[in-house]
Amino acid sequence: MNKKVQLFEEYLNKENLKFFTREDLNDEKNTSIYRATMEVKKQELPSMLVLNDKMLSTFNVRVAGECATEKNVEALVRYCNTMNRNYKLFKYFVNAEGDLVLEICITATDEYFDPKVIHAIISLAMENLEENYGNIMKIVWGN
Repeated sequence: MNKKVQLFEEYLNKENLKFFTREDLNDEKNTSIYRATMEVKKQELPSMLVLNDKMLSTFNVRVAGECATEKNVEALVRYCNTMNRNYKLFKYFVNAEGDLVLEICITATDEYFDPKVIHAIISLAMENLEENYGNIMKIVWGN
């Protein structure tokens, strides 16, 4: 178990947070993936936090799966660009599979890793999705 995972586990236990499941990849980076579903506007959105020995950690949420179509992809990309200009912490993008994803990159060495900051960032992402999910889905559905 890497140091970040150890600190995050201690924090989750101390705060009695039970929404994540952990998968240890046992790879050369000592990667652990925390998976959860986040409820936004009564929808369960899959999310994952990736922690490893490297300085970069990521948290992402699949906002809408396989939603980019020929009809809506331009509007989705335009919306992502607007969101990315307005919210510097979050990056929205359409991945190669056509999923709309919100991603946050978190830089911290083991020495400066703070699980409270991770929890706060995840909370901010959920607030952002609560605020913007309706507009996002209007574009996805073509309304």
